Amino acid sequence: MALDLTNRIAKYMRDNHISVARVAKDTEIPVSKLQFGTSLKLDSEEFLVLCRYLQLRPEVIESLE
Repeated sequence: MALDLTNRIAKYMRDNHISVARVAKDTEIPVSKLQFGTSLKLDSEEFLVLCRYLQLRPEVIESLE
């Protein structure tokens, strides 16, 4: 099953040993939205904030799995 964008970012952070707690603190995005397996979805502003924070181009997220 393909991952949604929220879980693709969460998996990227997990796979790259990026602290969910640190990202949540720095971006003010709830931890619950940053954990792999979440059913919650990032809104568009949160998505772009994370892309900027992680230095990922938004179009690259689609190819993460």
